Amino acid sequence: MSLLLVASRFSPWLRHPVDSLLLAQGMLDVRRGGWLSLLTKKPLKAEISLDGVLADFYSPGDSVGWGDAPARGCVVLVHGMTTAGKADHRLVAFAESLVRLGFTALVPDLPGMRRFRPKEADIARIERAFSWVTRGGAGSFERCSLLAFSFAAGPALRAAANPAVGGKMAAFIGVGAYYDLKNVLRHLTTSGGQNRPAFPGGLPIRHGKWLFLRYNTELLGLDAHRDRVAAVVSRKRKDEAADVRDLLAGLPGGARAIIALMENKSPERFEALFARQGAAQRERLREWGMRDVVPGVGGKKFFLHGREDPFIPPSESILLANRARETPGGEASAFVFGGFRHVGIEADFFSLARILEGARFLGFISAVLSAMEE
Repeated sequence: MSLLLVASRFSPWLRHPVDSLLLAQGMLDVRRGGWLSLLTKKPLKAEISLDGVLADFYSPGDSVGWGDAPARGCVVLVHGMTTAGKADHRLVAFAESLVRLGFTALVPDLPGMRRFRPKEADIARIERAFSWVTRGGAGSFERCSLLAFSFAAGPALRAAANPAVGGKMAAFIGVGAYYDLKNVLRHLTTSGGQNRPAFPGGLPIRHGKWLFLRYNTELLGLDAHRDRVAAVVSRKRKDEAADVRDLLAGLPGGARAIIALMENKSPERFEALFARQGAAQRERLREWGMRDVVPGVGGKKFFLHGREDPFIPPSESILLANRARETPGGEASAFVFGGFRHVGIEADFFSLARILEGARFLGFISAVLSAMEE
């Protein structure tokens, strides 16, 4: 067993800075696992079914060489929009890194997120996974943390607002999370347009808005026109300037208004185009916003965001933290980091130019790990 890990495990003063560095390096080197993979044995992993919810359970066992020492804490990891779901290689590597540091991790599979759309059923799956780990499963932890990536932070925060979950919440951690889907649409459609600076996030990946439209026809009230919308999206992803008037001819006014919003790149026109959306569509977007949700989330809250995020602007994490602090006793921190884009560390994390910001990032991660410990 490494002397570095002994110190990390048993010295309160040294533990978190060392762990933060090891975890960050593991996130950077997801294919090989980073230094942690050299210093520790591979964690144990088992697929389990929690009343119909498939999940991967990662546990230290004796894999970190501490014998019968109890786990430091537990965390439910919520994957973002990825077809691989809980098997996404980045998520697997991150879960293993946490376990190599002494935590247990439970990763439920969320069909909605695998299909790139928010679903109420995914909220229930997250709640069920969290309840299992705090009510008899996995050593029955008194408290557990919830860590969600990207758009999955929406369902995860709504699950955390359930008193049955929030009452046992050690910490909520959102990585690249959103606060208001209207803000996200504004960013995806107009940020960086017309020679303007890419504020408040990085230059948006233009196909992101078309993917949002393609996979959220139910959210936007377009399910009856799914095939026609898919044809519009296919053409626009090949050529942003493509003429789609022939496809729009068969769509009702509400659907054409949504596509006009997606085509727009002018910040000055956004509000007027958004106001043209149907009341039902605007209400659905509002319902999936986090303004009314965050005050009900217990435990400490941490929001990490990439300064150049092309999908969700970092201002969303700041809004989340500010909203959390409005609740009496609410504890929340937001950290906007140049070494991130969306949910991954960039290759120059350890460069000279990032030393100061990197030190602040490691301090943020250290605080997160402290909160995650039961």
